[in-house]
Amino acid sequence: MGFIGWIQLEVILPYSKKPFGVPSNLYIIGTMNTADRSVEALDAALRRRFAFKEMAPKPELLSPSMMLQRLWIRDQDLAWKDPNWIKAENEFLDLFSADILNRKKYESLENTVNFETLNISFDKIVEFWGINFETILSNINNRVELLLDKDHQIGHSYFMNVYSLNDLKSAFQNKIIPLLQEYFFGDYGKIGLILGEKFFENGNGENDVKFKNFFDYAEGGFSERRIYRFKNLQNMGNDEFKTAIKELMN
Repeated sequence: MGFIGWIQLEVILPYSKKPFGVPSNLYIIGTMNTADRSVEALDAALRRRFAFKEMAPKPELLSPSMMLQRLWIRDQDLAWKDPNWIKAENEFLDLFSADILNRKKYESLENTVNFETLNISFDKIVEFWGINFETILSNINNRVELLLDKDHQIGHSYFMNVYSLNDLKSAFQNKIIPLLQEYFFGDYGKIGLILGEKFFENGNGENDVKFKNFFDYAEGGFSERRIYRFKNLQNMGNDEFKTAIKELMN
């Protein structure tokens, strides 16, 4: 073993009877979701043996400027006139309702290697006046924490690779809304308190369901019950969806 001089712990393996050691500079880093109570026994065992560091959601990583940086990194091999880049950039600008105030200065930032400088420069050269993921995630998590607890806050990773309106529709339809449904066991009232009315069809209590008579069991007004259903976000018009998203920022 090449690190024999740095061995911190050594044991004899039970089957091969050979020595096995680990160096003192070896770090084992793992992640686990504290909201998953099915591993509670394992969690307790791990806590006795390892140090735990909370990794809370970081909405600040989702500012429009940071998102634009990631888009540049993702498509760094594309030329400015490449149709694929033009399409990706236009979709991004549409999503964030952004305007490039000075195209020449904007493109000149291509060779900037300091991300912090790039972030500041974007805020000066690109005007963002629409959707802001940083605000949206903070608002969602503040409401989730009040209704449940801080361990059920959703992570910033759900938005990290969202660069177009269709990406955002998919993130809500296939990730965020199903997660909230799992958290609240289908209690659409609480989910509605988080997302707002625009994500739901109008449950007006009028339906064609007629219950059958069953001896002395009373229908109890169930036919008047209001039923809530999520809209299919992929079928929503872009303006309607943007309105629903912008309401999350308030």
